[in-house]
Amino acid sequence: PAPGRCAPGGGGGRTYEVDFQTEKKLGMLLERHDEWCPSGAGGQAGRLKECTLVKLVVEHGAADVKGVTVGSRVLAVNGEDCTNRPYLETLKLVKTTPRPMRVVLQEGKLADDECVSGYCLLRKSVGPIPPSQFATWKRRYFVLGGAVANKNVLQVYKSKRDYEHVVVSLFERRPIAVKLKAYKLSPSFSISAMRSVRYPEVGANVFYFTLMTPGAKLKMIKFGNDNADAIRDLHGHVTRFTGVGR
Repeated sequence: PAPGRCAPGGGGGRTYEVDFQTEKKLGMLLERHDEWCPSGAGGQAGRLKECTLVKLVVEHGAADVKGVTVGSRVLAVNGEDCTNRPYLETLKLVKTTPRPMRVVLQEGKLADDECVSGYCLLRKSVGPIPPSQFATWKRRYFVLGGAVANKNVLQVYKSKRDYEHVVVSLFERRPIAVKLKAYKLSPSFSISAMRSVRYPEVGANVFYFTLMTPGAKLKMIKFGNDNADAIRDLHGHVTRFTGVGR
């Protein structure tokens, strides 16, 4: 993926240490980000400096169990300072350092527009009408942007675990063994405004919007959630690439 941008490390979150005793697979993906050093910092003119951030933490993997959080910046590996070390050198250090290995990290977060993800309800059917029964919706995991796609690519997976499998497989150059759908959003897509439907059988409202792909004649994809704020957030991000909801 193309390098992203991260906020300056100084003044970030808490610093914490993680010890990997024997693990070769750490269950986290590191990625290069560019940090802007303003004019005068360190006696140098303003410039971009590479930093290494945790882009993804595999659920139940070693890093997850030890409390590593997405967005954390790698500060040191076994006492070796990484704050001014290029990404590729830091990555090599993490891969080749004998275990036990202690990694010092600083909490942070990725830019808000780099990755939007979570579980939703999904249904693809003819026309804009939502399912008449709640059970017809399918639970899916969506990612807009993320570790393996551009910011305008909406991916749909069966689960978060499937997404993590795809990320790790691509990183390790292994075949992908799961199915997914990916939509490269553009103004050619048609997106509706937010709507809602009541399901008495489960005593809940589902808030949803429809998305129609370019060239589709009748079928529309409905994205829903019983959490109005969560689906509005996805709707807002999708609208950035497809135009105003209607």
